[in-house]
Amino acid sequence: MKKLNDANFDKEYVDAMVKDHEEDLTAFQGEAKNGSDAEVKAFAAKTSEMIKKHLAMVKAAQTKMK
Repeated sequence: MKKLNDANFDKEYVDAMVKDHEEDLTAFQGEAKNGSDAEVKAFAAKTSEMIKKHLAMVKAAQTKMK
């Protein structure tokens, strides 16, 4: 990414953030649904909501960049 200009860097960074948030959301939702520890399941469910909000924000930024 060091070789990218500002606009291309921003696009690559936002694309990576979308991918990471999607992967994180899948993992947290899976734990919330299928986890074996009640406290971890509750944390994963609560955190999934925050990840969803962050994913929506980064997707909105991604849309504006296209």
